[in-house]
Amino acid sequence: MALNTQLQATTENFTNLIKNFSTITLQSVCSYNNKLLEFALANGKAAYECAQKLSTTRSASEFIELITKQTHEQSEVLARQSKELIALVEKAMPKSSDFKGLGT
Repeated sequence: MALNTQLQATTENFTNLIKNFSTITLQSVCSYNNKLLEFALANGKAAYECAQKLSTTRSASEFIELITKQTHEQSEVLARQSKELIALVEKAMPKSSDFKGLGT
């Protein structure tokens, strides 16, 4: 009888663990997708503004200066965005403590 009780408790723990992970995973995916859309909008806006500025350049040196500046700025933005996405993924990853009590 004790084995049956232990098996039932383990099954309930596992079921609760799966439910919690499913909820956390869904929330994490939504957060990640929202952040991706936010970044896509910001990057699209930056590209549009750059194109507008490029259309008003009058010399090759002005064009190169603008492209260089935009490339540098956008590289910094993309690095920051990548760090934010990595932080979201790391936050969503289960920790070993999440499995505590599963086998007891």
